[in-house]
Amino acid sequence: PLEDAIELHNPTAHAVSLDGWRVSNSSRDLDKFRIPPGTYLPPNGRLVLYEKDFNPPGSTRAFTLNSSRGDDVWISEVNVTGDFTGYRAHALFAA
Repeated sequence: PLEDAIELHNPTAHAVSLDGWRVSNSSRDLDKFRIPPGTYLPPNGRLVLYEKDFNPPGSTRAFTLNSSRGDDVWISEVNVTGDFTGYRAHALFAA
């Protein structure tokens, strides 16, 4: 309960590769956390990213979420060369 978490849900009947996708709390800097290679969302499954994942000690790209005021979360697709495809999803949450 004291750690931020981001939960992703795949409502489809097919696995979705999140290999290298980016997660951020800022639309101005979408490249703060890279989902590890080989990460898949199973059909009708969920993936939870905890603060220890996207805010590891010593990271220069880490971020936190402001649960007391509310915040934004962005997830962006990248292609095989690591370039943003333009497909992204955004979630805004309140305190």
